[in-house]
Amino acid sequence: MNAKTPCYLMWVLLTAFGGQASYSQQPRGQFLTDTIEIGSPFQYVLSLRHAPNKDVFFPSTNAKYGPFTFVKQEYFDTQTDASGSLDSAVYTLISFDIRPVQLLSLPVYVLSNTDCTAVFTQPDSVILRSILPPKVDKRTTLRASDFVLPLKQQLNFPLILLIVVSICVVAGAIYGLFRKRIRRLWQWYLLFTEQREFSVAFKRLVRNLQGKNGLESAEKSVIIWKKYLEKIEKRPFTTYTTREISDNFADNQTLADALREIDSVIYGGTDPKQAARPLDTLRALALQRYRMRQDELKTTMLA
Repeated sequence: MNAKTPCYLMWVLLTAFGGQASYSQQPRGQFLTDTIEIGSPFQYVLSLRHAPNKDVFFPSTNAKYGPFTFVKQEYFDTQTDASGSLDSAVYTLISFDIRPVQLLSLPVYVLSNTDCTAVFTQPDSVILRSILPPKVDKRTTLRASDFVLPLKQQLNFPLILLIVVSICVVAGAIYGLFRKRIRRLWQWYLLFTEQREFSVAFKRLVRNLQGKNGLESAEKSVIIWKKYLEKIEKRPFTTYTTREISDNFADNQTLADALREIDSVIYGGTDPKQAARPLDTLRALALQRYRMRQDELKTTMLA
């Protein structure tokens, strides 16, 4: 038996359940308080006087305690005298039930030669004491408040930092695994955008050959063609003369003839309109070199 049980509980047990001249066939159980509050612990005493040669068992932790929740239990040492043996226990319970009156009846199990019989106490009751404020008078009028308290918006910097770090980690892992392919894709994209810009600008200058600034348009067409070819071939075509360019494409006689015709327009005072056909030859060569470079990048990406 727990020696820390308050002495006044022992006194209550002995005065309430002791002093009987004969053995009781029914256990006694009662609350040590008349009123309880929701969520506050209270105690219940269970006792049985029986013949000394009888074995009895009290409810354990897993028993059902009605509307109450079990908290703990404390047993007293068996008291044996001329009146018989007295077994007692104190249960600490909590209630979360809102019924005003709550009942409890617990069993004590008496072991015999043939079976184990459950004998229940007479129900005992406690009254739930409400801690809620009194009801509002129906005549009371409630006035709504339209005052709004402005809240200052705050950035969740830890969350933002976590997202940024996660994105950087994922991006770094992807780049580490597919670094070469990503670089090839980026080069392929740059090659595509440069070709599109060159094509638009070159076609516009060729159309302007019909105007009063036709000679200037022919000259600018050759300049942007050299710059574009320089990016694709990785050679300084902008510094090359017509002959040097022809030497770099020695197997392309059509290109050499086109370059000479354009020079005759620019430096010989020929009608600028005559530069349209040779300029088209230059554009076709640029498109050919673009497609060759594009195929090279695709081959390296698939390797």
